Amino acid sequence: MRSAVAALRGASRGASAAILLEVFNRCFRQHMTAWAQKIKEIIPSYCMSLADIL
Repeated sequence: MRSAVAALRGASRGASAAILLEVFNRCFRQHMTAWAQKIKEIIPSYCMSLADIL
C-alpha cells in the first residue's frame, strides 16, 4: 500500500480549504459521503454552486 502526507499552509484560507477537500476526495473517496454532514458544518458552502451563493 502506498501512503502519502499532504500539508497546506497559505494566506488564502478559501484556496487552502478547496485544495484540502480535493486531497480528501482523492485519498478518502469512500468516506466522503459519510463525512459530508460534518464537512458541511465546518464549511457551510461545501457542495454549493457559486451561482447558488451569489
